[in-house]
Amino acid sequence: ANQRIEWVNTAFEMVTGFRLKDVKGQHPGDLLQRSDINVEAKNRMKQAIFEGRSCVERVINYTKEGTAYHVEIQIYPIKNDARKITNFISLQRDITESVLAKEKIEASQKQLSAVLNAMPDQLLLVERSNNTDALNMHPLTEVGEDLLAFLKKSELVTQITQQLKSSNQSPDDWDLIIELPFTDTQCFFEARISKIDLTKGVLLLRDITNKKQLEVERDARMFDLEKAIALVKSRNDRLHNFSNVLSHNIRSHTSNIMALVALIKTQAIPNEMGNYFEVLDRSVHNLDETIRSLNSTISSSIDKPLAYEKVDLKSLMGKTQESLSIDISESHAIINCDFVEAPIFWTDKSLFESILTNLITNAIKYRSKDNKLIINVKSKIDNGFYVFSVSDNGQGIDLDSHRPQMFNMFKTFNSEGKGQGIGLYLTRNQVEMMDGEITVESKLEIGSTFTVKLPIYEQ
Repeated sequence: ANQRIEWVNTAFEMVTGFRLKDVKGQHPGDLLQRSDINVEAKNRMKQAIFEGRSCVERVINYTKEGTAYHVEIQIYPIKNDARKITNFISLQRDITESVLAKEKIEASQKQLSAVLNAMPDQLLLVERSNNTDALNMHPLTEVGEDLLAFLKKSELVTQITQQLKSSNQSPDDWDLIIELPFTDTQCFFEARISKIDLTKGVLLLRDITNKKQLEVERDARMFDLEKAIALVKSRNDRLHNFSNVLSHNIRSHTSNIMALVALIKTQAIPNEMGNYFEVLDRSVHNLDETIRSLNSTISSSIDKPLAYEKVDLKSLMGKTQESLSIDISESHAIINCDFVEAPIFWTDKSLFESILTNLITNAIKYRSKDNKLIINVKSKIDNGFYVFSVSDNGQGIDLDSHRPQMFNMFKTFNSEGKGQGIGLYLTRNQVEMMDGEITVESKLEIGSTFTVKLPIYEQ
């Protein structure tokens, strides 16, 4: 009763290192406690002992070697028959491990809280009721009321609920990412949901508004850049194409001029000289007209996009036959036209006229010596394409040998040395300028068929 130790058990000796003989007669506080004692707990124990009642407190004690340990102390008074306190029993339990574990948990929680508060993202615990499909959202970090209300009404709730109910998925197998437009504020959030179990998951919201704006700006700039690149490429292709047209068309005139000049130099008959000069004058004028026309075409083609319009094939074919009337007459060619399936094309008229003229000219140029020339021209619509074909019964081409070079520049495929290998190259370029394609099927001494496919654009 005078607060002096009378007896300790073996466990006390093992924990503290003190023997009974060392502590008998000493005050427990003087023996086991130091200045870092919890003063409030110490005062409460004193008050309880003074009042003769039991108490439970937690304090820090020290072993004989000076090692601190946490202890839970339960003090009970013992009274005699006269209700007088004769002794106190102190039950002490070493709780060092649990206290340290708790301190570690608290420290981790503080660190986690600090990390979460420093994060730019927002976290919510989502929980599905077992009895209903209601989904509760508990913010783990600060989440605005407007955003929270929006989330609870969004389609995200349905998707989370359905995934949480999917028992065939383990928690590690599920990770859902959704772009969530928060339209009230023109903001965008990325929602990432990680499943904990069949009823709970953690929802991470990341503000990606700036990212979306940058993506929109980037896409717009890329679109403008690609459009500019395509325009430059198209203009360069056209310029290249028409420069080759220029070379191709003036070659015949310059050849005539050179031949006439050579004849003039060797001709001694004055009367015939006048005829030569008349032909030379026509050739020079034709050359000048060709150059002027092509220069005008080059300028307009570079500065303007393709001009799609309704082209009546029968009318265009009549114009082409008229322009090639001399060649058609001299070759005694028969031209059959079948435009019943597709009498009208929506296309660039000037380019299509050039393509048609080149194909008809080639058929005449490379006609067979043994057969009367027959040219079949046909149009149709097939799988969203205008299809136009020009067939002949001429010399034909050995495609096994020449197919890869068919439309290359300066490539010719006849033994007589006709042509300069420009016509088909230009024709292919013109077809590709209209996003089309040209193919050929041919057999020697049987003839050739050139087929042009052009996409049908909305009118």
